[in-house]
Amino acid sequence: MPTFHRPSRAAFRTVGDSAGLARVASALGGVRFEQGRFEQALALAHEAARLYDAVDDRRNMAAIAGNLALVYGRLGQYERALAHNQQDLETCRALGDRHGTATALENRATLYADADDMEDAMACAEEALRIEEALGNAWERARHLASIGALALRQGADARALALFEEALPVLRAHGAPYYLLPALQDQAEALYRVGHWTTAAAACTEALSLAEELSQHDGALRCRVLGALVAFARGETVTAPRVLEALLREADEPADRAMLHYELWRMGQGDQHAQSAVALYQELCERTPRATYRTRVEELRAAVGDRSDLPV
Repeated sequence: MPTFHRPSRAAFRTVGDSAGLARVASALGGVRFEQGRFEQALALAHEAARLYDAVDDRRNMAAIAGNLALVYGRLGQYERALAHNQQDLETCRALGDRHGTATALENRATLYADADDMEDAMACAEEALRIEEALGNAWERARHLASIGALALRQGADARALALFEEALPVLRAHGAPYYLLPALQDQAEALYRVGHWTTAAAACTEALSLAEELSQHDGALRCRVLGALVAFARGETVTAPRVLEALLREADEPADRAMLHYELWRMGQGDQHAQSAVALYQELCERTPRATYRTRVEELRAAVGDRSDLPV
């Protein structure tokens, strides 16, 4: 635990300030979530929920329910995630909290997208955008535009995604909130890569990588490096780009990272052994965290190379 939180916790405990302790737990949980340390984020969110419940703080209980929904979603526990999100949404509506309602709808869109329900995901995201537009909140509007852009990218609507990012990114940059800027930059880079704008895609990758390193986001930095290699491969660097991915694979420990790197190396034509290793890893990941992306890749890889999983991963 960062030492700068310890004095606050000790002081709040001394005076019996449950709300203060809850705020510290919630803030720490947010940091752990951004770092990808989801089990720790989950424990801290539950701690904050108990403390807010003790003082009957319904508004912050709704916010924590929203946090729990996001963490359970990342852990692949979608029924729990949707239940917490529903609690968040119903409480915000009952309190007349329109901004909180929009945030809960945005989070619900994320959960639907993870379950590959893109129609409901887009409906929730667009409803959230309409609420923030009615409230006149330019910053929140930009966040929601970027979220809709990410969904459009998932649907293959690259031109729409690029238009949304072009509108959202100047506001996100001006606000100075790098955690929200990073995924928008990454998604913009991917959309540019898809439509063949490789020079601007490379520039977006470089900016996003710098930001991911500043935020100490391993997953974000890895995505940037992989996307940068894909752009380089598309620009004709057919020897050096696979070597970049092979070097990343040698350093990768997480099964999801290794699966993704094997998959991209296979797509670069580096041999069916990468496809066979990827399918074995994605099958394992599906059993632990049934994300739609994992299932889709298992199906794609099985169709291409069969169902062998006897090679080392």
